[in-house]
Amino acid sequence: MMAHHDDQNQDELNYDTQKSYKELLYGKYIFLGKLVAVAAILIAAIFLLLNKIGKSMKEVNVQITISDYLALNETERIAYRNKVKNMLIGEVLEFRIDTVLVVVDNDKYVFSEDRGVYSFPEERHIYGCRLHALEMVIKRSLLEMEYPFLFTRLVKKDSLDRIDLSRYRLVESAFPLYITKAIDSIYTIPDRNTKDATRKVHLPDSISLFFSNLYAVHDADLLFEKYVGDGPVIPFQDISIQAFEKLPPDSQKAIRRAFLSYDESTQKKIRKIRIPVSSSFDCQPVNEKPTGGFNSITQQKLHELEVGSLLTRYFNHATFSLVYPMVYAYNITYEEEAGMTNNVRLVALKGGMAPAHFNLDRGDCPMALKQGMYADITDLIVNWDQFKYFPKIAMKETSLNGRFFGIPKKSIDIDCIAYRRDWLEEPGIIEWFQQKGWIHPKDHRPYIPFDWNYDDFKTICKLITDNDKTGKRKGAVELPGPLLYLESYGMSANFTFAMDIFFKVNPSGKTTWEFFDDNPIFIEGLKTVHDIYWIDKSIRTGVDVNYSMTNQEFNGSRAGMYQTTAASGIVANALSQKYTIFGNDRPYDQIVGMTSLPGRKNLPPLNIADCSMCGLNPYMDHAELTAAVAWLKVNYSGESIRNNIRYQAEEAAILNTSSKVYREALASTYLIDFNEFGINIDTLFPPIYIEFFDHLRKTQFFPAPPSMEDFGLKMPPLRMVQAHIFTMFEKVLVNSEPDYNTIIQETRNIVNTSALAYKDDNSKEKLRLYTQALENYIKTYMPQFYEYRKVRFQQDFQTIQQLPN
Repeated sequence: MMAHHDDQNQDELNYDTQKSYKELLYGKYIFLGKLVAVAAILIAAIFLLLNKIGKSMKEVNVQITISDYLALNETERIAYRNKVKNMLIGEVLEFRIDTVLVVVDNDKYVFSEDRGVYSFPEERHIYGCRLHALEMVIKRSLLEMEYPFLFTRLVKKDSLDRIDLSRYRLVESAFPLYITKAIDSIYTIPDRNTKDATRKVHLPDSISLFFSNLYAVHDADLLFEKYVGDGPVIPFQDISIQAFEKLPPDSQKAIRRAFLSYDESTQKKIRKIRIPVSSSFDCQPVNEKPTGGFNSITQQKLHELEVGSLLTRYFNHATFSLVYPMVYAYNITYEEEAGMTNNVRLVALKGGMAPAHFNLDRGDCPMALKQGMYADITDLIVNWDQFKYFPKIAMKETSLNGRFFGIPKKSIDIDCIAYRRDWLEEPGIIEWFQQKGWIHPKDHRPYIPFDWNYDDFKTICKLITDNDKTGKRKGAVELPGPLLYLESYGMSANFTFAMDIFFKVNPSGKTTWEFFDDNPIFIEGLKTVHDIYWIDKSIRTGVDVNYSMTNQEFNGSRAGMYQTTAASGIVANALSQKYTIFGNDRPYDQIVGMTSLPGRKNLPPLNIADCSMCGLNPYMDHAELTAAVAWLKVNYSGESIRNNIRYQAEEAAILNTSSKVYREALASTYLIDFNEFGINIDTLFPPIYIEFFDHLRKTQFFPAPPSMEDFGLKMPPLRMVQAHIFTMFEKVLVNSEPDYNTIIQETRNIVNTSALAYKDDNSKEKLRLYTQALENYIKTYMPQFYEYRKVRFQQDFQTIQQLPN
């Protein structure tokens, strides 16, 4: 089950007149006093905040000369580039005082601020497929990112006679560059590596070379060659998107050439299929008002260096518009808040206010599917070449009666354990790892392997706690939930094998199931959790601990382990917060290790590839639905991925900020050859991260296990059962001397009454067939678990055989 990120609860203030008579009587005076006090606190806080910001701005936004910039080492240059990137447009323009004219001889490279028949110039470029202009915007922005003192201007060749070129120096590049003579031809810079030595920097040549390297690949040309090509221009064929997708590539190219031959008014009419797409699915708004004297947000963001967050997405949108000339994908404002109910979403759907794509919560399935919350997309994805790579279990959970309703997002993910690997190297701890043989063969550092168990978890918690003489740190921090309560003791990944943990066949036959009160996992788990908390005192947990607190405790170096997610948690932090959490001495990925949730003794943990899912708006017609799926195909495994790799990787190299595209390369759900784009995973991540996802990816192709519904059995309400089991485990955290058997029997009575008090028709035969299918599945795909489960299967068959007919 994916880790649950709890939102901070808002306290509700309940006013009771019986208890607050005085406040009611003198309420206006008390309220006025409170108001004055609050106002005073706010004024003081604002003053301190503004004072701090003012000092910070003075310290950060210090402009330096070109000579001083060139004298910086690369680390210092990167820091300066990042400072300039984080400025607002007004400050940016003050820093960019050295002009470079980029000369073009074709209008296609010019980002025109003329809106044409659209409301914004961005729309004109996106729907008119003006990729060359958007590519130029991105690459000019990257040039300014590399050289934070430059301000680029695009100039048509036939306009040069209106410019005083005596103030510029011509330098040949991918496009002719006129560089202001305020930039010297040669800079003599002190060489920090050699005393009294200097080095020469030919800055105009360096600028020219950098821009030429950016245009070593002409991305827009390649896309036009691939999707438009050369050939005769015929009248546009009014064709459905379904028929268009079935055409051979040359016929599709002919239709695109026809589309591009028309004026933009006609092009706009041709785009009849309209799909609303939210920012969450990479369709950015175009209606933001520019500032700083610019007439378009694109021109402003060029100089603010928003390459990955905005400009590349515009380029991707234009690419999609080129590939599908009959589709008009547009941004819609829509936020899916945590805890949003299906009823709220249904209102948005029926009111036409919903986007084409949603996050699909598998916990709501199959009920949400039966309610018609998501569109059936089976026929649109089964022939997709990427379909065979979809995590089969996730797909099963978002299907109904053999039909599919969800598409995996870009990254596979799973709950895992983050641990302080640097603490494992401490004397007093490392010896235990050396004795276990848990020293990684590649980097020769202690690590926690994927087949560890809960006894190991308990031992490591105690080692980390006891080795801190200050008494401030714990071995782990964990909210009351899956890690402590059930996931670590058996096959309960994603509730896929919940029956092994929660319930068993009722031998009386009065109900189909009964609570599995004699499951040794429960008594063993209760005792272990009790001992870690009360005896070893090596874990910080309790009803007051939420997900936010576990992050704070771990990141604050007060806990050695906690449960998080692999891709969206650990890998994301390793990329985006490399030195911000634990300081500059070592990067995040050298401090934080990654491993699976611990398993049961002699039973390895079950790690099954998981992923977030996308569902689609069921109120779209078939053409709109086809277009919405096409949007995902382009963005998840098509041209958008390639564009992101090119531009975001370049941005990451300039700013030394690791792009999320690297996370997608490590944990991609889809088959994409990232080596083709020069992304070498081995150089980006430590071996334990790579091995974790290699280990995880092996299960991506496991077929889904048989479900009870497949055999006519009703699935018990698993979340309700889980909630009762959570309560059962919480009792050992509030009682230092619990009666384990009593706690289990109390839970048994509640679960049997509230969740399992039903009987399926003809349950004996259905149970036999279901259990037989489950045994065959585990024997085939999880043989390491079968030896553990074999005795249980024998008991189940015996119980089923003795059931009354």
